[in-house]
Amino acid sequence: MVEVRLRDGAGDRCLARGVSQYSAADVRRIARRHSRDIEAILGYSYGENVIHRDDLVVVRDSGLGLGTRDSV
Repeated sequence: MVEVRLRDGAGDRCLARGVSQYSAADVRRIARRHSRDIEAILGYSYGENVIHRDDLVVVRDSGLGLGTRDSV
């Protein structure tokens, strides 16, 4: 389980939680790289998303005005 966090002038808050396809070490290696390069960098690929949308839950009280969970 990982958290997607936002750090800005309003503070540090959790936007979403999800299941990562890659380890923390692998995410650091592929960060800011194009998804087509994942296999070349790691030697394997579990897909082009670190967290697939099917494995992601948006936190309702993130303060971003996203509405209810059903409308996201």
